[in-house]
Amino acid sequence: MGGSIDLVWVDMSFLKKMALGLALSVGLCAHASASMNLANEAIARKDYKTAIAQYSLEALRGNAEASYQLGLLMKHGLGQQAHTARALYWFRKAADLGHAHAAFEAAELLESGLAEERDSKQARKYYDLAAAQGVSSVATDFLQAASGTSDPTKPASQLAKEKREEAARLLKADNPDYRQVLQLYLAAADEGDRKAQHMAGYMIARGLGAPKDPEEALAWYQRAAGAGFLKSQYVIGRMYQDGIGIAADRSQGIYWLSKAARDGYADAQYHYAVALERGHGVERDGPSALEWYQLAANKGQQDAQYRLAVLYYAGKAKNPDLAISWFRKAAAQNHAGAMRMLGLIHLEGKLIARDKQEALKHYEQAALAGSQIAPLDLALIHCRGQKGFAEETLLWAKAAKSDDLKPKHQKCLDWAKGQLSAERQKELEQESLQIRGNADRARQKTLREKAI
Repeated sequence: MGGSIDLVWVDMSFLKKMALGLALSVGLCAHASASMNLANEAIARKDYKTAIAQYSLEALRGNAEASYQLGLLMKHGLGQQAHTARALYWFRKAADLGHAHAAFEAAELLESGLAEERDSKQARKYYDLAAAQGVSSVATDFLQAASGTSDPTKPASQLAKEKREEAARLLKADNPDYRQVLQLYLAAADEGDRKAQHMAGYMIARGLGAPKDPEEALAWYQRAAGAGFLKSQYVIGRMYQDGIGIAADRSQGIYWLSKAARDGYADAQYHYAVALERGHGVERDGPSALEWYQLAANKGQQDAQYRLAVLYYAGKAKNPDLAISWFRKAAAQNHAGAMRMLGLIHLEGKLIARDKQEALKHYEQAALAGSQIAPLDLALIHCRGQKGFAEETLLWAKAAKSDDLKPKHQKCLDWAKGQLSAERQKELEQESLQIRGNADRARQKTLREKAI
């Protein structure tokens, strides 16, 4: 693959696209055909469908670079749905024509079994072809040379790890420079660091350090996922399953969720269980859903613990002892819904001895953990007691959002106001605002932790 590099591909403003593996044209002839030039220009403006059409013309003429670029586009799902089998076909075509990077890509797909049944023998063949031309990871040498970051005394993996760790350190600062952090993650990601590839996707998906770009984020997640990074596989599954930033495709969602779930990733196990329970992208299967909830719950996944408890409490697999046990485990991890259910169980007195004070304790914990229903429950409990507690009724009714108040809650609130002075009402309203503020912060914290 001798020759110079087309200037379109080394423009520094385009290095990030090169990092996706779509713009690495080490060996493109300076006198590329019109189709190649049109394809390269289409990549630069993110018109991937046009790029596929133009590369296809050249690939059919036996152009190894065009075949390689087609493989990358299909592997990363740009211009069409991701299709690893087609990607492998084009990587093999390019590799058989002497393209070293394509040989490496083909070897990785064959070794991982992502495109077809795992074939270590064929993978070794292509690894050898790549190694014979000095390629051990896609574009690492080229990008290091372009950015001046190479250090001959350290292996690329160590350099990548150091950059990733520095990015993680900077990200923890009070006011991080997201652009600097992203550049460090991108540099480490280019050198094959899976965690850095995932974090590059994470930041680009949120518009941190670069314009928000779900497709580019997905491509980074796919690179990490293809290298076996389970969290990226899970995130891709969620993106497709729920249409987060991209068009929903539940078959793709199930593929990635089930893959990460079978490899033991607890969040993927929980969401795969949800899909099985509801029949989202897969045939509904309650018993299998229960098994996957159990696996995730055993790993400490709090949503799985809560859902498992609900199924044991009110589902077909009723088991009061297990229901209470799992509600307690989820509540110990600050799951607001589990705390509220423990309040209900103690208040009803059906599964265990009735204990109103214990019930109130759990309801209050649920309210402070962000439950929007628990304050309403508390208002009703205090209002309907043998001796109505006006102060507690007003406090919790005001802690709830006004839009959530139903006629029965409003009736209790009106009763409480009639029992209290205007001055005391003001004091309680101030307390309720503090409660609501703390609950909102707790709820936002939980949402951040669960965000993909």
